[in-house]
Amino acid sequence: MRRADELPTVGIGAAGSRQPGAGGGITSVYTAGLSVTAYELDFFGRVRSLSQAALAQYLGTEEARKNVQIALISSVANTYLNLLADDELLAVTRKTLLTARNRSNSRSSSSTPVPLPNSTTARPNRCSKARAPAWPS
Repeated sequence: MRRADELPTVGIGAAGSRQPGAGGGITSVYTAGLSVTAYELDFFGRVRSLSQAALAQYLGTEEARKNVQIALISSVANTYLNLLADDELLAVTRKTLLTARNRSNSRSSSSTPVPLPNSTTARPNRCSKARAPAWPS
């Protein structure tokens, strides 16, 4: 993905050594080297298009990760808002039943009081949104 990967790598090296020789003279040895990595001439743009494809694939996986993250946050937010709405509905239902019980007690003290619902029966079921079929009369 870097521009430098599209160009060849060149290495140059040199070394030298001097040692005393057998006849009292000095022996000198010098070496030099040049190295070039394998390189493909890109006449038709194949190497460049492979780089662009790798970049596109990377960006695609990054966008997929972002999409999953956004979907998860959205799902959690919707669930939380449904919970708040259910809690409000439960509070209104309890208040209504309490009002009905108080009216019933004030009219006649001999009647049985209306029981307050517990939390398992008062919470509406949001999963069943389908309407019941109308039965012929």
